[in-house]
Amino acid sequence: MTKAIPTLVASALLASLTLGACQGSNEPDPADAALAEAEAKKKAAIDSIKQRKAKREAEQAAKKKAAEEKTALVDSVSILPKKLPKKLKKACDAAASAQDTFMLKYFMKSEEKKAQWEQAKTTQLGMAKKECMKHNIKVAACQHNALTTAPEALKKELPTMLRRCIEKFSDGGEAKVAAK
Repeated sequence: MTKAIPTLVASALLASLTLGACQGSNEPDPADAALAEAEAKKKAAIDSIKQRKAKREAEQAAKKKAAEEKTALVDSVSILPKKLPKKLKKACDAAASAQDTFMLKYFMKSEEKKAQWEQAKTTQLGMAKKECMKHNIKVAACQHNALTTAPEALKKELPTMLRRCIEKFSDGGEAKVAAK
């Protein structure tokens, strides 16, 4: 037991010196400061990632909402008029005329653009009539109605409106739309 006492005394002395040295220092440990700085940087990086993700998700939601609103607007003008024409040719002529009016109203603001359209419209409207004749009176009437009632917000949606009328009113189209 005599050997244990000096060992215990030496251990206690060493412990008090070590604790005294640590308590006497007022300067923070550089390792602790570096660790705190690294944690702060990590937190800032995580916050930045979360902010970018939230912004990206908000932008995606806004784009999706805008697309849904545009689709609803296209659907609201892609309807049948109260009175349907009797002949397909007349209905297609009216749809082509509506397309001409639509183009002039929304795209041909300058005289130069109007002159370009005047040169191209015979071909363009001829193709529109030919395509229209492949369908039925309901499609032609819908296209005429869509082009004459479309607001300026749909000025870049001409193909979408024409296609929507075909989807809705071509033979069997109403059943396909109702199934969606």
